Amino acid sequence: MAVANEGDAMANILKLDKLIGLVTIFDIKTGKEKVSFKQKDGAVSAISFANNKKLVTVDVGNNIKVWDAEKGKELISFSSGQTKVLSISANDKFIASGGAAGSVKVWDLNSGKKLFTLQGHMGDLVDVNVRGDMLVSTDKHSAKIWNWASGSEIFDNKVENISGAMANICKAGQLNADNSLVATS
Repeated sequence: MAVANEGDAMANILKLDKLIGLVTIFDIKTGKEKVSFKQKDGAVSAISFANNKKLVTVDVGNNIKVWDAEKGKELISFSSGQTKVLSISANDKFIASGGAAGSVKVWDLNSGKKLFTLQGHMGDLVDVNVRGDMLVSTDKHSAKIWNWASGSEIFDNKVENISGAMANICKAGQLNADNSLVATS
């Protein structure tokens, strides 16, 4: 489920039927369906509003698709590799995606052009979040913080268990509003 930016007259909530790729957008205030559409390539594995007018999805075929959220019309589609998670920059210009390769790819939201790849994770990514010029990405073993504009790694929090072996406990990471704190779980 994804929720559009707060305070906008078009505040929408999204529901999807993962098995058949059906995406339905509802108006939160009225509870009424605004638009419903089906992805041709099947099930949806990740979803996020880019702004109140655009919606970004990833299908099981690893295609990132940008949609007109008011009309349910596909605007662009591009292959993203093995993508499991995605996040949209606050300025609605970039998509960060991650998946089985242990890397984060940054894409131009309007053209679908891959801008660069951030590498360094040991395994599949389980979460990626963009806040300002910072990006936090997590795999089962660590949370990394990047200055995604420059591509430099700022912080790496490897999680070890009591025996010193890599623990399999990281599930998510999130930065606070001023990028001074990171929370991982």
